[in-house]
Amino acid sequence: MKKFAIMVLSILALSLPGSALQTDIWLSSNTATADTTQNLCKGQNFLVGTSTVTEGGHGILHGVCINSGAPNGTFTVYNSSGTASNPIAAVQTSTMTSCNFYDVLVSTGLTYSNSSTANVSILYQCY
Repeated sequence: MKKFAIMVLSILALSLPGSALQTDIWLSSNTATADTTQNLCKGQNFLVGTSTVTEGGHGILHGVCINSGAPNGTFTVYNSSGTASNPIAAVQTSTMTSCNFYDVLVSTGLTYSNSSTANVSILYQCY
């Protein structure tokens, strides 16, 4: 009888509805200077035989937070390995705002530029 009660309680415990818990840990980078382009998720070149293969540069842009604004500025994030191409987010930095969340997958690198001296944090993951 004791084994039966334990089995029933185990089945009930497994079937109870649960709540989701965000367990991802995000990297962060902060800038407060006018940066032309800064790369966060860099691809690496490997020589395979006589060919060069680029691996890595994959990641997720989770969010952009304007901690303190600067007039007439834009913080832009690119799906790129180091050049200002393939924009995926552009945030005006004139005033402090709460975080803007994107959760966008990047495939060739995560690069940003800050056209002003706004204090900006970017949340991301690279793999």
